[in-house]
Amino acid sequence: GLNVGGLWNHDTGTSKCWNPAGVLFGVGCVGNQVGMMNGGGAIGGAQIGWNWQAGNLVLGPEIDYDGSTLNQSVYWSGLLSAPHGPGLFPGQFSASAQMSSFSTERLRIGWASPKTYLYVTAGAAQSIWTVSSNLVCFASGCAGTTISFPGQTTISRSGWTGGLGGEFAMGPRLSIKVEGLLYEFPPYTARYGEVPNAGYTAGKDFYFHGGLARVGVNWRL
Repeated sequence: GLNVGGLWNHDTGTSKCWNPAGVLFGVGCVGNQVGMMNGGGAIGGAQIGWNWQAGNLVLGPEIDYDGSTLNQSVYWSGLLSAPHGPGLFPGQFSASAQMSSFSTERLRIGWASPKTYLYVTAGAAQSIWTVSSNLVCFASGCAGTTISFPGQTTISRSGWTGGLGGEFAMGPRLSIKVEGLLYEFPPYTARYGEVPNAGYTAGKDFYFHGGLARVGVNWRL
């Protein structure tokens, strides 16, 4: 079958700074813990599965693969604080995250009547993300030199998903499905920095938890 819908992500991760000794927010670091962001986008793809029925009980596996346009970003500008030193410094922080694909391998189990199948579902999920961040400290606060810590990384995340759904018969072989899922993937810490940053690095913790709602059609063989 085929499906289409929308999804969202809630990122509670914040900006980070490491000094040349590798200490998080160590001596000489500038930065505020900002960077939380929300975003959403469209999702669409295909699914295939198998059902086994015993009376009204129906269960079976389903796998799907969807492309995604989910995008989220944050921009902050103001005074940066030095957690282990005096003073406030003018600067800015920006970050973004985009999900390009979402796939699952799940078990569905539920109760069927002649034209309706209501189910719960749970299993493994995978996704591909492109994340980026940049911390900038302007010359007036960074020893007369504007420095920045830009970077971008494409990563894959594996986690879990679960939710509820229903299928409704439109004919002997055709059915319409409605489904809602929540997902959770492990966080990722981005860390960027090059000369002339003298060993300092900066980035952000990215968190991946959200959900999706989609509708689809299935053709039964």
